[in-house]
Amino acid sequence: MITGRLIQGTKTRLEIYERGDGPRLIVMVHGYNSSARGWSLVQEALDPDKYSTIAINNRGAGESERPLDETFYTVESFAEDLLDITATIGIEDFTLIGHSMGAATITRFALDHPGIANGLILLNSTPMLGRESPIGWEQDVKNKFRTGSFSLDFGPNKDNIPADFAQGLQYDVARNPLARALAGRRSMDSLDLRDKMGDLNIPVLVIGGDLDDTVGVDNLLLDFLALPEKRRFLHMFHSVGHSPNFEVPHQLAVVIDVFADRIYREPA
Repeated sequence: MITGRLIQGTKTRLEIYERGDGPRLIVMVHGYNSSARGWSLVQEALDPDKYSTIAINNRGAGESERPLDETFYTVESFAEDLLDITATIGIEDFTLIGHSMGAATITRFALDHPGIANGLILLNSTPMLGRESPIGWEQDVKNKFRTGSFSLDFGPNKDNIPADFAQGLQYDVARNPLARALAGRRSMDSLDLRDKMGDLNIPVLVIGGDLDDTVGVDNLLLDFLALPEKRRFLHMFHSVGHSPNFEVPHQLAVVIDVFADRIYREPA
């Protein structure tokens, strides 16, 4: 059973969703304009006697704080919020998994605060070197928010996604503040982390879908190649798009389990 609660940190108040009582702890960070609900199918697929999972709603998502100031919705701010909340809960030696923008968030976290996470899983990461959004994107986002047409891409396997899950996630997206959508996009565009990824000294698993046309397989592979050779691992799902956590949660849980086995058998 997944249970939710609010955590008051020293800097922010965030909502988290927890499942399991296992010794292996995984902290999950969602992507751009998504929410912690996006991890629920994966949380349910992982053995609760083996794993304890915590999915965090970043600022602006779910019942977490939703300030109007855009500075709170950047990769850097989310990484500091992650530190605040995990320290408040009192956890360490956990594995981090981040989807899309969330993958950049956990990478920033691990670079800034080494020694806390024992491994990273970068799921369909936004390009770590950033990229230029098309001209007019900002007005397009504003128009979609005004008309209520801002939506998530559930990928090529959307017909296999439970309807209640998709509806709930879309409800979360509809509640997002505009500041989050604008600032998050700018933050991703300006990323400059790829050259720093070689400094990561923990195991890192890069996961992608070969039909991901949001970030592109080329960017996923370039990020993978930037990692230390002896600490990097790669898994590519066939016929899957940008969100394996939506499209193939049970298969993703198996991949996570195999990677966790590697982490926990490595000498400390």
